Amino acid sequence: MIRLFWGGPDGNNIVRHETEIVTAEGELALTLIKSYGLIAMKPTEEINPDGSQKMIALEPEQVVTRACFVARLAYDNIRAMGWTVDVPVPDSFKGKEIDQ
Repeated sequence: MIRLFWGGPDGNNIVRHETEIVTAEGELALTLIKSYGLIAMKPTEEINPDGSQKMIALEPEQVVTRACFVARLAYDNIRAMGWTVDVPVPDSFKGKEIDQ
């Protein structure tokens, strides 16, 4: 996602160049992973000595899948509610689009 180059005015500086940028949905997914990635649990069939349900942590793949699902669902609903606004491309950027 990030590449470092020698550059700058005198050629002796390190220039950070992002080669991949996460979308708003991706940012939300990353935030969700940070928020509950280490605490997300699921019940087991076992009971603790105190009578409570025994829990185990979700597998990392489950945390990521859930976060991405929640992020997609959230943005789909935000768009459906009309809570987004189309932003026009500045004239200085027109004709300089990058195909992805």
